Amino acid sequence: MNIVDYIDKPFEILSDLLNHGSDIIKVTFCMLLAYPLSLVLKKIKDPKKRLWYSLILGVVFLVFVHRGQTIWVFAPCVILYYVLKWKPLNPHYFFVGAIFYLLFFHVHDLVTSYLQYCLKIRTTVMIQVVLYTSFVYNYYDGKTKKKSELTESQQRLVITEMPPLLDFLAYFLQFNTILIGPTYEYVHFENYMYNRSIEQAKKEFKKKHSNIKIGKDNSTSTGLKTLGISTAFCAMYLFFGMKFPNSLLFDEAQKKKNFLYRVLLTHIVTIKTRFKYYHALLLAEGSCQMSGSTFNGIDEKTGAFKWNLVENMKPFTIETAPSIYIASGVWNKRISIWLRLYIYNRIIKTKEIEIENKKGEKQKRVIREREGLATLLTFVVSAVWHGVYPGYYFTFILWFVVTLAGRSLRRNIRPFFVTDDGKAIQPFKKIYDVAGHIFTPLLIDNIGLPLIVFTFSKSIKVFQFGNFWVLWTTIPVIVITKIPICVKLLKKMRNNWVKLFTKANKKND
Repeated sequence: MNIVDYIDKPFEILSDLLNHGSDIIKVTFCMLLAYPLSLVLKKIKDPKKRLWYSLILGVVFLVFVHRGQTIWVFAPCVILYYVLKWKPLNPHYFFVGAIFYLLFFHVHDLVTSYLQYCLKIRTTVMIQVVLYTSFVYNYYDGKTKKKSELTESQQRLVITEMPPLLDFLAYFLQFNTILIGPTYEYVHFENYMYNRSIEQAKKEFKKKHSNIKIGKDNSTSTGLKTLGISTAFCAMYLFFGMKFPNSLLFDEAQKKKNFLYRVLLTHIVTIKTRFKYYHALLLAEGSCQMSGSTFNGIDEKTGAFKWNLVENMKPFTIETAPSIYIASGVWNKRISIWLRLYIYNRIIKTKEIEIENKKGEKQKRVIREREGLATLLTFVVSAVWHGVYPGYYFTFILWFVVTLAGRSLRRNIRPFFVTDDGKAIQPFKKIYDVAGHIFTPLLIDNIGLPLIVFTFSKSIKVFQFGNFWVLWTTIPVIVITKIPICVKLLKKMRNNWVKLFTKANKKND
C-alpha cells in the first residue's frame, strides 16, 4: 500500500458503513474542514497572503478529492487568463463553448457511471462554468461598453481591468467554494480579499445613520448556525431515506392505494431528497459565512451585519411557498441569479410606453419583448447545466409548463381576489393563499421526480403513480387563458366580481 491508499482507506470504510460513495464522504470531510480553515482566513489581513492561502488550500482539496482530474479545472483557468489578457472574448460565443465543455463531462459520467449518484470532477466543472461565463461577460462589459449602455446590475459587477494571475486563480480555485460552490461575482471576491467590504459599508452607514449603533462581526456564529441547520437536514435525510426509499414509488402494492395516499407518499419521498440538497448547499454556505466573505451590508434599521451575499436557498420558504414563482426564487439562488443575469436579462428587451388608465391619467408601463424565448432558453441552459439524463429535461420542461400556468393564474385568476389598487377581496383571498400553500409543495414534488429517477421510462412510471395530475391541472390553465374568447369572458367576470366587492364595501362603510 502506498501513502494514497492509506489516506483513502478511512473514507472507503465510512463509504461502506454509510452506503455512500467515497467521493461524497471526501467532499463532506473537506467542507467540514473548511470551517476552521475559514476562521484562519478571516484572521489573515494581508491580501496577498489571503490569496495564496485560499488558492493553495483550494488546489489541495481538488487533488485530494479528484487526484489527476484536477488538470481539467486548473488548465482552463490558466488558458482563460492569458486569452483574456490578449483580448476580451465575445461572451455569447464563449458561453456556448463553456456549455459544450461541460457537456463533455456530463456525457463521460453518463457512460462511465450510469445511474450512480457521485461527485466527480463534473460537479466542480459545473461551478467553474458559472464563474468563467460571469467573469467573461463582466470583463467584456468593462472593456467594450460605455457606462450608459449598461444596466444598473451590470454597472455593479463590471470588471474594467484584468486582475493579477494570483487574484484570478484564487477566485476560481478558492478552497471553500471549489468543490460544490457557492459562486461569487468577481467584484465581491476582490472586495473581501482586499478588506474593502466591511470598512466601506461602515463608513457609508455612519454617514446615513449616525444615531444607530453598528453591530459586531458575528460571521462565526452565523456560520455555526448554518452548520447546525445543515446537520439537522442531514440527519432527517438519513432517517427518512431508510424509512421511505425511492423504490416505494415503483412498488405494486403502493400503486393500489388511494390517490391521496399516493400524493402524500410522493411528497415524503421527494422532500427527503430535498433534505439532501439543503444539507449540502447549506454546509458549503456556512464555511463561507465563517470566513466573513458573505458580508452583504448593514441592516438599515438594526445596524446588524448581513451575511447572505451567497445565500443559496431558503428551505422553509421553499416548503411553504404560496406559488412556484416564489419557490423558484429561493431554490439554488446563486444559479438562478446566474441564469437571470447572463441569459434571461441578455435576451429579453424592455421598453417603456405611455397608456391611459380608466380615469384618463397617463401612466408608464414597461413592455417586455422576447419574454417567452428568454424563459425557454433559460430553462434549456439550466437543464443542460445540470446534466444529460432525460429526467433533467423532463423536469425543466415540466417546470416551464408549470411556470407558464402560474403566470396565467396570476394574470387572469388572481385579479378575482385582489383589486387593481392591491386591496384583498376577503375572505376569498385567504382561501386563494391557503390553496397556494398546499398545492405549491405538491407541484414541486412532481416537478422534481424525474431528477430523482433520471431515466425517461422511470419518469413516466412515477408520474403514473400520481395519475399525471400535474399535467391535467396545469395544461388546461395555459390553453384556456390563451383563447381570446375565454380571456374576454374572464375579464368581464372579473370586472363584475370587483364591482360587487366595491359595492359591498361601500354599504359596510
